Amino acid sequence: MDRNERAHLTPAEQEREALAVQSETRGGPQSAEKVKQAFREALELPADLDIEALEIGGDPHWDSVGHMALVAELESRFEIMLETDDMIDMSSYAKALEILRRYGVDV
Repeated sequence: MDRNERAHLTPAEQEREALAVQSETRGGPQSAEKVKQAFREALELPADLDIEALEIGGDPHWDSVGHMALVAELESRFEIMLETDDMIDMSSYAKALEILRRYGVDV
């Protein structure tokens, strides 16, 4: 739906439309796979690496630079803005899922 179409919606309809778009972006059955893809792309990980067992420092690519690339990738992919404390606390794949859930990502 484009901006002109949205302009003709009632406020309640605009809110429902915004929630639908947010839901498409932030959640759904493929969200956990999107998180894994974000890890693989940001950290340049091989396809056969067990992402679910990954912890910071557990792969040479997940250093401080890789960490910031991962944060940027997750923020972009799920259209969120992580707080500094959450960026620092993200120390494993499991912790990343926990943090993303707090931002409304359905993983």
